Amino acid sequence: DVVAQAMMKWAEGLGVTHFCHWFQPLSGVTAQKQDACIGLMGFSSLVITRVNGKAVSNFTGKKLIKGEPDASSFPNGGLRETHMARGFTVWDPNSNPVIVKHDNGGTLYIPSVFLSWTGDVLDQKIPFIRSQEVLIREADRLFKIIGHPQTEINVNCGIEQEFFLIQREYYDKRPDLKLTGRTLFGCSPPKGQELHDQYFAEMSTKSLNFIHDVEIQMWKLGIPSTTRHREVAPGQYELAPLYGSSILATDQNLQGMDILKKQGRRHGLKALFHEKPFEGVNGSGKHNNWSMCSKETPTFLELGPHPEKNIPFIVSVAASIRAVDKYGDLLRACVTSASNDHRLGGNEAPPAIMSMYLGEDVSNALELYMKKTSVARTMGDENLCLGVTSIPTINREGNDRNRTSPFAFTVNKFEFRAVGSNQSAARSNMVINSIMADSLRFIADEILRNKQTLCLDDAIQKVVTDILKKHNRIIFNGNGYSSEWISRAAELGLPNNVASPEAIKAWTDPKNVELFTSLQIMKSSEISSRQSILWDQYNKDILVEARTMRALCTERILPAVFRAQTQFSSSLSALSAALPGQDITHQVSYVSYMSEEINNSIKALNKLNQVIDTVNGIKNEEQISYFCRDDIIPAMNELRFHVDNLEKIVDYHDWPLPNYTAMFFNQS
Repeated sequence: DVVAQAMMKWAEGLGVTHFCHWFQPLSGVTAQKQDACIGLMGFSSLVITRVNGKAVSNFTGKKLIKGEPDASSFPNGGLRETHMARGFTVWDPNSNPVIVKHDNGGTLYIPSVFLSWTGDVLDQKIPFIRSQEVLIREADRLFKIIGHPQTEINVNCGIEQEFFLIQREYYDKRPDLKLTGRTLFGCSPPKGQELHDQYFAEMSTKSLNFIHDVEIQMWKLGIPSTTRHREVAPGQYELAPLYGSSILATDQNLQGMDILKKQGRRHGLKALFHEKPFEGVNGSGKHNNWSMCSKETPTFLELGPHPEKNIPFIVSVAASIRAVDKYGDLLRACVTSASNDHRLGGNEAPPAIMSMYLGEDVSNALELYMKKTSVARTMGDENLCLGVTSIPTINREGNDRNRTSPFAFTVNKFEFRAVGSNQSAARSNMVINSIMADSLRFIADEILRNKQTLCLDDAIQKVVTDILKKHNRIIFNGNGYSSEWISRAAELGLPNNVASPEAIKAWTDPKNVELFTSLQIMKSSEISSRQSILWDQYNKDILVEARTMRALCTERILPAVFRAQTQFSSSLSALSAALPGQDITHQVSYVSYMSEEINNSIKALNKLNQVIDTVNGIKNEEQISYFCRDDIIPAMNELRFHVDNLEKIVDYHDWPLPNYTAMFFNQS
């Protein structure tokens, strides 16, 4: 009660009239139910009644700690039914309460977790927090065993957020963007990103003003946003924060996304978080930079001058190699979505094959450690001299970078690049924590077993060597986009789950169920529920896109094309009458091509109608997902191909949707 009173007194002084438990249900977005701080004696955030002549707050410790949303209306994978509606939100003190202001007041947001009346987990955050606690426990145990005890072990991450900006007026005229997050139709503009002139380019005044206001709002909430720049695609941007505690950083990333949405309205812009809102240019990701640290060690993944002598570094890298190899299918499964499928494997994103990039220096350090040798020079101590006396010599960083790797070592952390821009990083961080905890546990157990016959140093070396021999296939320092790597990965037996339906199956693989249940992160029923929800979300996303395409084509595009065809035909008739004998063969062929593409579009539209109707007869959600992948998506692609051809030959004034050129380049 004392904490609640102090919190509300602070909030009231900043204009707060409501409070809410802010949580992350399995729908993939954040949720809240706002309650007013209204007293019986008037509208005041502090007054409810008077006791002994003193005002008493309506906001009590009980309200701070617990709320009650409806547990059956959120996605739950069969854990709850409509008649089993009770659920609880519970305050999570790992994250900061924040005040979100609006035009005539403010709301106190209390970060919370969400569970059902039976105790079943219904959110992204509880497994995330559990995984972090388990990882810290296993890391503490291992470091004590190897003679490097640590205090205040924690998990850190830094989440880079990519997004697109377009004028709000264009967004309002694109039902496909509003309903699905991406453009279902749209031919490529004459200029895209091929000149590489957008990356790190100067921002337009309007975009810069918008992003600056976003950063100010972030700083007010304690979100340490530091880096802003234009990305590769036209209209694409990135914001990146300082590195921080993983749970807090994940929440702050979601708060930042909300700020981007709200500030966009004020500036007449729309921030798009879909992983692939536009065809033909780069999509957007959410690069998740992950590491462990302690009071004594800023990061256990610091390369340092002699990493081959740094035992915490060696065992941490070995644990990550085992984790990614053994649970690569789970890493792919944790970033599944219909939208992220468009991005993975493209030139801006890692492939669906999960591999690791270590780089030359880390690979050399592991080799030297296994050979029990060292080198005179320190890693990364070379200088880069430009041969220009007025420009200073700089030190070469200890490791190169590989943008094609899903799980890449980047000097002092691992960067998991497969997370989609529209996803919460809670799920991917939960999986990384879990598989690392399992590997640290395995290494500790193996060292203790080997110590029965070996000294400690030899026992550690044997475990690390065995891991590298068994799991070395996961290390790939080359071009992850190359066809050679796809063939090589298949030979090595690495899974390549390109689309979500097969990737989602990994959640209930026996080894993955054993992972979560043995670490007490999730029950088997909770794991199955997540799999069911992911299939259901995938299916519904595809069906919403298909129905939106059908409506757009029927209600807007075909009528506009028919009008254009009529105008062309009338012009030809008038020309033929005015100039009898004139050769108008090419004009006729132009109109004939339009007629052919209209016929092709109608044919493709009929096919799309057919497959949409067919899906109603399939009851199994997994089977529906494969039908969506194998039948509905190809039908959508076929319709888009012909409609985009029509867009190229219809007057853009008559085309019923804003085109790519306008959305990309009209931002000043």
